[in-house]
Parts: sequence; C-alpha cells; structure tokens
Amino acid sequence: AGMVTLTIEKGQTDQATVLEVFGPPDQVTHRDDKQIWTYDKVRYRTRVSAGTLIFYEAASRTSESVSTLLILYFNDDDIVYDYRLDTYRF
Repeated sequence: AGMVTLTIEKGQTDQATVLEVFGPPDQVTHRDDKQIWTYDKVRYRTRVSAGTLIFYEAASRTSESVSTLLILYFNDDDIVYDYRLDTYRF
C-alpha cells in the first residue's frame, strides 16, 4: 500500500511506470474503451510465541491474512486517471 501512494499520481503515472514497480497486472479489463488493471495480492503471516507458566510451558499460534486489492483506471494516453486501493485483514 505504501508503494501505491509513493508511485501512483493521478494524471501523471503511465503504464510503463506501473509495470516497472508492480509487474504485470493479475487482470486486465476494458470499459468504455478504457483499460482497467487489477492487482490482487494476499499475504499470510503466522506467529508462534512461547513462555513458561509456573510448572509447564505454554505456546500460542496466531495467523493473519492480508488481502490488498489495487484497481488502476487508464485514460486513452495510458495514464492513470483514477485508482482504488483496499486492504482487508482476516
């Protein structure tokens, strides 16, 4: 998400820059002769913590998934004219 705010500027960023920073999109669609690129990434993270509780050891495991969805809308000159960024944790 941080790279999006550092890289994407409406009316300035072109497709070549997007490809250089984010790689090829996961999906390309068209609406009203405009290209829409979608990036959908999911990260999984597991953390194990352990400790001693009086006479025995205790351990816990937590896991988290983070889904980041980036949708870029390009004008006829292949410049970003709008974008949407959503992040979901579950």
